[in-house]
Amino acid sequence: MPMQAAQHEIRLLERPGGFLQAVCSCGWLGAARSSRVLARQEARDHALLYAGTVLDGDTAALLGDIESGHG
Repeated sequence: MPMQAAQHEIRLLERPGGFLQAVCSCGWLGAARSSRVLARQEARDHALLYAGTVLDGDTAALLGDIESGHG
Protein backbone atom coordinates (compact mmCIF):
# COMPACT_ATOMS: atom_id res chain seq x y z
CA MET A 1 0.00 0.00 0.00
CA PRO A 2 1.58 3.35 -1.03
CA MET A 3 2.22 5.97 1.63
CA GLN A 4 0.16 9.12 1.41
CA ALA A 5 2.26 12.26 1.02
CA ALA A 6 1.99 14.82 3.79
CA GLN A 7 0.26 18.03 2.85
CA HIS A 8 2.28 21.18 3.07
CA GLU A 9 0.08 24.13 3.96
CA ILE A 10 2.26 27.08 4.86
CA ARG A 11 1.29 30.02 7.04
CA LEU A 12 3.24 33.14 7.91
CA LEU A 13 2.91 34.19 11.54
CA GLU A 14 3.64 37.61 12.99
CA ARG A 15 5.79 37.16 16.10
CA PRO A 16 6.54 39.64 18.92
CA GLY A 17 9.26 42.12 18.14
CA GLY A 18 8.33 42.49 14.47
CA PHE A 19 9.46 39.02 13.41
CA LEU A 20 7.80 36.84 10.78
CA GLN A 21 7.91 33.04 10.97
CA ALA A 22 6.86 30.51 8.36
CA VAL A 23 5.20 27.33 9.65
CA CYS A 24 4.01 24.31 7.70
CA SER A 25 1.29 21.78 8.43
CA CYS A 26 3.96 19.04 8.16
CA GLY A 27 5.63 20.36 11.33
CA TRP A 28 8.42 22.37 9.69
CA LEU A 29 9.18 25.71 11.32
CA GLY A 30 11.19 28.40 9.64
CA ALA A 31 13.34 30.74 11.67
CA ALA A 32 11.62 33.87 12.97
CA ARG A 33 13.04 36.58 10.72
CA SER A 34 13.10 40.34 10.93
CA SER A 35 13.36 40.29 7.13
CA ARG A 36 9.87 39.61 5.79
CA VAL A 37 11.30 38.97 2.34
CA LEU A 38 13.62 36.26 3.65
CA ALA A 39 10.84 34.60 5.70
CA ARG A 40 8.62 34.48 2.60
CA GLN A 41 11.46 33.12 0.44
CA GLU A 42 12.14 30.32 2.95
CA ALA A 43 8.43 29.46 3.03
CA ARG A 44 8.30 29.41 -0.76
CA ASP A 45 11.42 27.24 -0.94
CA HIS A 46 9.93 24.74 1.52
CA ALA A 47 6.68 24.59 -0.44
CA LEU A 48 8.51 24.14 -3.75
CA LEU A 49 10.78 21.45 -2.34
CA TYR A 50 7.85 19.30 -1.27
CA ALA A 51 5.34 20.22 -3.97
CA GLY A 52 7.67 18.97 -6.68
CA THR A 53 6.19 21.48 -9.10
CA VAL A 54 5.82 25.20 -9.52
CA LEU A 55 3.36 26.67 -7.03
CA ASP A 56 -0.03 27.65 -8.36
CA GLY A 57 -1.30 31.20 -7.98
CA ASP A 58 -3.39 30.41 -4.89
CA THR A 59 -0.46 28.92 -2.98
CA ALA A 60 1.85 31.73 -4.01
CA ALA A 61 -0.74 34.29 -2.85
CA LEU A 62 -0.95 32.60 0.56
CA LEU A 63 2.74 33.21 1.08
CA GLY A 64 2.03 36.92 0.94
CA ASP A 65 -0.51 36.78 3.79
CA ILE A 66 0.46 37.41 7.41
CA GLU A 67 -1.44 35.94 10.34
CA SER A 68 -1.18 36.99 13.96
CA GLY A 69 0.42 34.40 16.19
CA HIS A 70 1.80 34.13 19.67
CA GLY A 71 4.88 32.36 20.89
